[in-house]
Amino acid sequence: MHKKYYGWLVILLASCALVYLGSSLFFSLSSFELRHPDGNRETVSLPLSRTSESGSGTYQLYGQIVFGRWASKILHITPDDRVLQIVVNDNEVDLSDISRESLSDWSYGFLLNVEPYVNSGRNSIQITFWDQGGYGLMGMKIQPEYSGWRMLIMSGLG
Repeated sequence: MHKKYYGWLVILLASCALVYLGSSLFFSLSSFELRHPDGNRETVSLPLSRTSESGSGTYQLYGQIVFGRWASKILHITPDDRVLQIVVNDNEVDLSDISRESLSDWSYGFLLNVEPYVNSGRNSIQITFWDQGGYGLMGMKIQPEYSGWRMLIMSGLG
């Protein structure tokens, strides 16, 4: 082979490696449904942010999370108003190490390691949360928490 072809071969192999890493770090949220205290259901997208209904109540958010093979399994969850329960793949997630204040922290939220509960690929999630109602907001934000080598790769791919 000529020297000029080696450069293109290296670029091709590096591109394939980046595509593979990017797809392995993939994270997505889909098919979310909000169940209201009165039993009504509606399709929603995340992040969820809206004006609260007039009265307080307990809501349930159902959906799917897809994790790539090496995607972070640490979720950054920001609730408005307070998370009561999280169920992943029909298993209740232990929230006992998270303070009540963090479960209600609408500005920062909390970190939750769901690795013991999830698989690579599609996973179901159910979040039960309370909203105080009135003139405030209600909502939920879920995103992966990338750190270490994953953060370096994601910042390079972004």
